[in-house]
Amino acid sequence: MDSINRNKTTSLRNSFLYFLTSVIIGIFFAITIPYMLLSLLTNMGVVTLANYSETQAKAIAPILSNVPDITTVELPMNTTYLLTDKNFKIIDSNMTKESQKNALLFAKGRQYQSENKTAFLLVTRKNEFCILEYHIESLYTNSWMEKHVPPPETCCIILLLFNVLSVCILLVTSFSKKLRKQLTPILDAIEQIKQQNLDFTIGTSKIKEFEEILVSFNKMKVSLKESLLKEWKANQIQREQIASLAHDIKTPLTVIQGNTELLKETPLTEEQTIYSNYILNSSIQIETYIKILIDISKAASGYQLQLEDFVITDFINQLKPQISALTAPKQINLKLIQQAEQSILKIDFFLFQRAILNVISNAVDFTPENGTILIETQTLQSAEEHFLKISISDNGPGFSKEALAHGIEQFFMGDTSRNSKTHFGMGLYITDCIVKQHNGQIKLKNSETLGGGKVEIFLKV
Repeated sequence: MDSINRNKTTSLRNSFLYFLTSVIIGIFFAITIPYMLLSLLTNMGVVTLANYSETQAKAIAPILSNVPDITTVELPMNTTYLLTDKNFKIIDSNMTKESQKNALLFAKGRQYQSENKTAFLLVTRKNEFCILEYHIESLYTNSWMEKHVPPPETCCIILLLFNVLSVCILLVTSFSKKLRKQLTPILDAIEQIKQQNLDFTIGTSKIKEFEEILVSFNKMKVSLKESLLKEWKANQIQREQIASLAHDIKTPLTVIQGNTELLKETPLTEEQTIYSNYILNSSIQIETYIKILIDISKAASGYQLQLEDFVITDFINQLKPQISALTAPKQINLKLIQQAEQSILKIDFFLFQRAILNVISNAVDFTPENGTILIETQTLQSAEEHFLKISISDNGPGFSKEALAHGIEQFFMGDTSRNSKTHFGMGLYITDCIVKQHNGQIKLKNSETLGGGKVEIFLKV
C-alpha cells in the first residue's frame, strides 16, 4: 500500500498568526525608520527641529526691543520682520504683502488666515512695533535643499508610506508563495486524479490542515486503485466468460443450421417449410449476435497485431474491390483524393482493412441512392512528428451533436438519423479500438463539402 512520510507540521492558524506578527513588526520598523532618519539629520545639522525658528525668534526678541536699528541685527534663518509705528503704520519690512497683512491683523489681536506654516511674534520697541514671522516646521539648513527639496516632514511622510506599502507587498507576496508551495501537492494530486492517473506519489505539506487533506487523498487514491483493479479483473473474467460461452454456443448452433438445411432437402409440407425457414433464419440471426459478442470481447481485451509496412496508395487500391462491392447496390459515386501517395504505414492489414470498411459500410448505409462518398488521404506535420489523415465523408444526414460526442462509444444508438435495425452501435467502437491499438486517433465531424457525416483517422507515419 502506498504511504507518505509526514513531516513536522504547523497549523494554518499559527501560520496566519506568524504572518500577522511579521506584518505588525514590519510596519513598526517602516514607521520608525523615517523618524529615526529625521532625528539623525537633525543631530547632524542638516535639518532643524520644528520649533527651532520659534526658539531663535524668542531668543532674539530682547535684542530687537532695544537695538536702535533692527537692520543691524542678523535674524534667524527664514525669519522676516515688519516694523510699524504705534499706529501700525508700516515703516519697513521684508515680508510678502500677504504676510504683512496677516502680521498687522496679529498685532491688532485679530483673526487671520495663513496658508503657510508660519507664526508671528510681537516685539514692543520704544516708539515702534516689530513683528517677526517664523516657520513652525522642520527646515533644511542648506539653502539649495530648502529651495529644491520637499520639506523634511513631507519627505518623512512619503518615506513612511513607501516603507509601509513595500513591507506589506513583500510580506504578502512572500506569504502567498509559501502558502502556494504548501498547496501545490494538493493541486497536483487533484490534477492527477482528474486525469485518471492513480500511479503517482502524493507530496507532503508543512501545514497541518493541508497535510491531513493529503493523507486523505492518499487513502482515497489507494482505495480507488484497489477498487479499479478489482473491477478490471472482474470485467476481464466476464469478457473471457462471454467469449468462451459464445464459442461454445457456436457448436450446437452449427448443428441446428446443418440439420435444418438437411431437413429442407427432404420432402416437406408447405407449413413444415415455413417453420424450417424460421429456424434457419433465427439461427443465422443468433450467429450474428455471437459474432458481435466475440468482437466486443476482442476489442475490449485488445487484438493480436501482425504489423507490416504498407504504402497508403497500395493499401487503398487493395480495398477498392470491396469498397465497390459495398457502394454498387445503391449506385453510390465514390471519389478518391490521395495527397499522401508515398506515406508508409505500419499496420495489421486485415484489422485496419476492417476498420476502414466499417466506416465505409456505415457511410453507405446512410448515403442516399446515387449519392457520394469521398475518401481523402493527407499528410500532416507537427513540430516533431508526421501524421497521415484518412477522411471518409458522405452526403447523408450527418451526425447529431450527441453522436459527435458519443458516436464511438460501445452500443451507442442515440442518433436516429444515422441508425438502422441492422446495426448495434459497434462499428465505430470497433474501428476506434483498432485505430487506438495502432497508436492512432479517430474524430467524428460533419463534412462542410458534402454536408453529411465525416470520420477522420489519424496515424503516425
